[in-house]
Amino acid sequence: MRQIVQPLMAGIAVCALMAGTLLGAPEKKVAEKKLAEKKDAESKDREIALDKVPRPVLAAVKKKFPDAKLDSAAKETEEDEVLYEIFLKHKGHAIYAVCQADGKIIETAREISFKELPKPVVETLKKKYAKAPVYSIEEITEDDAISYDVLIKHAKKHLHVMLDPKGKLLDEQSGDEKE
Repeated sequence: MRQIVQPLMAGIAVCALMAGTLLGAPEKKVAEKKLAEKKDAESKDREIALDKVPRPVLAAVKKKFPDAKLDSAAKETEEDEVLYEIFLKHKGHAIYAVCQADGKIIETAREISFKELPKPVVETLKKKYAKAPVYSIEEITEDDAISYDVLIKHAKKHLHVMLDPKGKLLDEQSGDEKE
């Protein structure tokens, strides 16, 4: 009898342990999902009409890109700071500018072609990522420092490769974009 009861009790204990773990799992997933949704909502851009953008922001963008056609705008909050993204076309390039409410431009990014990359950047890309297809290139200016964000496909993964104008690799991040 003891030979039957011990395995049976052990089996019941395992089932009870698993049931408790499984019952708690959905609640944990719901809480994690709500937290992730809250974070996404806090960091997401909200598209706004251009006439709702503060005048200093529009003035700064128009001054920096005088012949540009303003396309759209978005408002975002990062760490309690309200920022405005202005999307525009300038000399055949798609550009976005990130501005503070007072009109200070803190970052710009413009799409460029492979031919427009500085030679040292091209050399680094060819050396480190030979034959990797290039999907997009952005020239980013932040605090008067220029860098290049190149989206490539390397080893069956999309990668964002950040380089400075001298071709120095600054960062490499996996990207989940499928273009």
